[in-house]
Amino acid sequence: MAHRGISDDAFLEIALDRFRTYGFEGVSLKMLSDKTGLEKPSLYYRYPAGKDQIVTTVAESVAGWFESNIFEVLDGTGTPRARISLVAPASSTFYRSSQV
Repeated sequence: MAHRGISDDAFLEIALDRFRTYGFEGVSLKMLSDKTGLEKPSLYYRYPAGKDQIVTTVAESVAGWFESNIFEVLDGTGTPRARISLVAPASSTFYRSSQV
């Protein structure tokens, strides 16, 4: 397999999609390797603890996204209706895609 680079953000989007689709037990490093084009040693270079570290990083990324795009907006100014109208589209987009 030829060496291929992929950004951390792009990798995490793919990993999130795989975990959403197959669950933790259903995702393997081989699956992530095949989907991203990264060889397994490259995955271990980025994430020395393997799949556990990958899923933790994905979860941290998702939590950060929710903090910025949902919780901070809901805690912001304006009427409750206005704040909800801001977070509803973001929430919908999140659940329809794998982007964080």
